[in-house]
Amino acid sequence: RKPDGTYGNELEAFNAISCIDDPGPKSVDEADKWTPEFMKVAPRLGPSFSGGYGCVFWPAKPDYRIAITGKGAGPILVVGTTGDSATPLASSRKMAETLEDGRLIVNNAQRHTGYGSNDCVTSAVDDYLITTKISYREKAC
Repeated sequence: RKPDGTYGNELEAFNAISCIDDPGPKSVDEADKWTPEFMKVAPRLGPSFSGGYGCVFWPAKPDYRIAITGKGAGPILVVGTTGDSATPLASSRKMAETLEDGRLIVNNAQRHTGYGSNDCVTSAVDDYLITTKISYREKAC
């Protein structure tokens, strides 16, 4: 909520971006079939995201997908957390591997975000943002 008591459109934007980025199931029946897998891989969040029903009815359809590789960008730092139930470490690892010059910090913690969680992660990210250089492929924190 904003200081003046009004709300932004973050929720609407999140839904729009999510449905365009990954349209998910095309029907309610297909969404129902996804539920057991969501519950298996994300038991805490599975019930709230299990079917992707919102995108079944989303009016805008994606045009196509492009491969996101970061080609020519230089090193791109990805921070993954071992106990993140919203973004499993395997997803962070896959993102780093997909990038042409992806690098990964593995944060050993039970939380959703890694930056600011401990001195190791914070200083590694700060160093990268200041210098844009990374000497490692993967770093454990």
